Amino acid sequence: MASGDGARILQRHTLVVLACIAAGAITALVVSSQTSRTYQSEAQVFVSAGHTANAGGALDRARFAQERIKSYIPLVTNPAVMTAVAKDLKLRTAPDRLAEQITASSPPDTVLLRIIARDGSAKTAQSLANATATQFSRYAVALEGTDAGAPAVELRITKLADQSGSPVSPRPLYNLALGLLIGAAAGLAVASLRQRWSPLPRTREGFEETSWAPPTFVSAPEPRRAVRPHR
Repeated sequence: MASGDGARILQRHTLVVLACIAAGAITALVVSSQTSRTYQSEAQVFVSAGHTANAGGALDRARFAQERIKSYIPLVTNPAVMTAVAKDLKLRTAPDRLAEQITASSPPDTVLLRIIARDGSAKTAQSLANATATQFSRYAVALEGTDAGAPAVELRITKLADQSGSPVSPRPLYNLALGLLIGAAAGLAVASLRQRWSPLPRTREGFEETSWAPPTFVSAPEPRRAVRPHR
């Protein structure tokens, strides 16, 4: 579509485009208002090999921790840890439902374990992240056992979760911008269809703007009058 065609479509169907933009904005505002607020908090755990006789050098210990942390990520939300978290926070939430609020990850080439908790309450999200970090650290140490009387692995909480001041969902400004964009695109599409399938123009200006030429009407010749002979 050429720029001139787009301007012509906007000029003729301005109300249609504006209506679609308004509908997109209203839809975005309704979605934002109906979506429950979700807050997020993050705690971090540092994983290292224990100081045992078989731990090896610093490089070997770092490699050991990196290998271990890959196995720890799915274990963060296992039922044993979630049950301990629920008991610690005196929650009645089932372990499997509680696990849906927790995610764990590790940045590449690090020995940091990130534990992220989400909840409709900022305070609860903070408590969930910190409690999960504490209970999983205990669980992992007990799971690895000891070597020569010392823990085979050490987990230390290096960052306690903070209470978030703003929700991560919904995002009203993002939703509004997206709604305006979708509404504008829909308005242009509808306007283009109306322009394409609209009836043929009836004005002189309309004839000049389109390639359709008005039909040429040829008037029929007037009938000849019979000539009466003179008497």
